[in-house]
Amino acid sequence: MLSWMVATIFYSSQAFSNLVIIAEGIWRQQEHEEFLRLLQEIELSLKLRLKQDVNLDGCVRKVRFLLNYLLWMSLICYCLNIYNVVSLEYNAYFWNRLWFVFTMRFRLIQLLLYVRVLQHYMECLCMKVQQIVELRMAPSRQLMDVNYEKLQSLEYLQAVKEIYALLFREFQLLNDFAGWSLFGLITNYAFEFGCTVYWIIISFEGYLEHRNYYIITFLWIFTMSVVVCHISLLCDKCKKLEHTLAALMSKIIISSSAKSLRPYRLLVHQFSTQLQLQTIEVTAKHFFTLNLRLITLLTLATTTYLVILIEFLSL
Repeated sequence: MLSWMVATIFYSSQAFSNLVIIAEGIWRQQEHEEFLRLLQEIELSLKLRLKQDVNLDGCVRKVRFLLNYLLWMSLICYCLNIYNVVSLEYNAYFWNRLWFVFTMRFRLIQLLLYVRVLQHYMECLCMKVQQIVELRMAPSRQLMDVNYEKLQSLEYLQAVKEIYALLFREFQLLNDFAGWSLFGLITNYAFEFGCTVYWIIISFEGYLEHRNYYIITFLWIFTMSVVVCHISLLCDKCKKLEHTLAALMSKIIISSSAKSLRPYRLLVHQFSTQLQLQTIEVTAKHFFTLNLRLITLLTLATTTYLVILIEFLSL
């Protein structure tokens, strides 16, 4: 009885999350279009203002490989799910929620690809700031094909500062047009993760007559865990790149001497302050921040509640 009640609640929450995803896609279309426009602006700024080879072909190959990997993994698991569902006497629940699963999975993969592209642009920006640091602190590590005279100009550092502002704006737009989607997706993932482990446990205890039930739920939770952990890892990498930028700017401040131009030193301090105030993070409307720490907290919370449920089963 408890399992059916939980399944009903979870089915309703999935339906509500799908409505939120569709509504957000319609109402936040302007923010989404601005997000895509700024992606092109960042690419052009890196190429024209910083003379940085963004290696767009390599980025496209990595994104395409990631997309194919996630889609094929999801497709194989869906086929295995369908094979196991057919043998069940009651399978209406699995067929009715199939469209919800498709919508939620594709939305999460879309956001994952956006974060992957932003990570690539942040890596390109870090590479240029690293060259500025080498100009001042490690002359022996300078490369022959880099114009270091231009790197030490005020205009070049201003361009770096403005491109970081564009990247910060991109993450803000991502939170604006996908915040509620992330909240619904991660909340449903955490809830179903706990339910799946619970159903597997009661299946081994003999409460479920057919083992295909826990096979189906395990396949779903496995694919969902891979996608959620991957996007959390990418968000963590973006945060680390921001910390790398802050550390590089600290080295530039230390290497600046009294003979340096006052406007240049002032701009360095302004950029360092900007890095402290404009922190990059992916949030679900500020309910939580998407990173690996969130996955750890969800796992610990789920384990705690499962221990309580198992104790009730043993009574």
